[in-house]
Amino acid sequence: MKEQLQKNTKDITLHYNTVPTRDKPSYTNTECVSTTNTETPAATQASPTKPPEPDPDVLLLMDSNGKFLDPKKLFPHQKVTAKRCSTTSHAHQIIRDFTGHPSCIIIHTGTNDLHSLRNNTADAVRKMAKFTSKMFPESRIIIFTVLPRHDTPPHIIYNINAELSRGCSALPNVHLAHHHHIGLQHLYDGLHLHKDGVCIFAKSLKDAALGRSPASPRHLLPTPRFHQPIHPSMPRNPPPAPARKDTAWTNNTHRPLHPPTAPYTPVNLQSPTSHPPTGHQTPVRKKKPKTSLHQENPPQPKAQSYAEVAARPPAPPSTSTPVSELSQIREMLHTLCNQLLNR
Repeated sequence: MKEQLQKNTKDITLHYNTVPTRDKPSYTNTECVSTTNTETPAATQASPTKPPEPDPDVLLLMDSNGKFLDPKKLFPHQKVTAKRCSTTSHAHQIIRDFTGHPSCIIIHTGTNDLHSLRNNTADAVRKMAKFTSKMFPESRIIIFTVLPRHDTPPHIIYNINAELSRGCSALPNVHLAHHHHIGLQHLYDGLHLHKDGVCIFAKSLKDAALGRSPASPRHLLPTPRFHQPIHPSMPRNPPPAPARKDTAWTNNTHRPLHPPTAPYTPVNLQSPTSHPPTGHQTPVRKKKPKTSLHQENPPQPKAQSYAEVAARPPAPPSTSTPVSELSQIREMLHTLCNQLLNR
């Protein structure tokens, strides 16, 4: 019995000494291969490689108000990459780490920065837009203005959006989009949009991405409500003014022209000693001749003697007039009186 056990032990020892190394357990070699060996170039070429993903057409960065938007319905024919960004700093980080080359980048953020940054929100959004324009100079970048909130006065949001509009106007490939038709009535909790507000927001987003002009002009900012006081007795939408029926402005007949007026002649205000300029003729007024006292009276007849008067032939009665006869009688009497006084 003892000899048989020794023989079996000897046979087992000889068996283990003669077994080749390839017959050892495979798990030991597997561990070594997986940790130390690398794949050969032939193995790399044989294994199928995954093709790189194409660049998205649209990169959509939205805050919590965009969680109900469906990118496939917004842009059914484009490849869209949508990412959530709560603040401007988060959007800045996403833009910095993004490796694609989208043709359009839409960013809607900044509303959650109102409590932390306050009036510096516009500057933070402007810096984020400037960084995005520098990283993607060939992309169309659309930046949305800040939405209204119940916990922020409307005039503060209005001033922030106005400053943001002025700051982004100098960036070459940045387009600013406004929420013309969204107000406080579209917020279900004072912060987030309800169903109707999301529909309006989606339409504004798509119009801005496709370059379609909204119903209201893009360069006008929504004015706060308290800036538009309405008197209680004044209707919000006054009726249009009735059309004028005055035929004086609608008559097609031509009115008579005014008679031509004489050309205006300037008055010469120069002194008499100054010479008028060349080419200018000053009208000369004719002076009236001076009259003396003896010239104002009619000329008196020359004194004649009585003989001269008697020798004058009498005028025919048919041609004489009563006035001429009286003058002759007066001359005769004057002559007689002179002769009597001279004696």
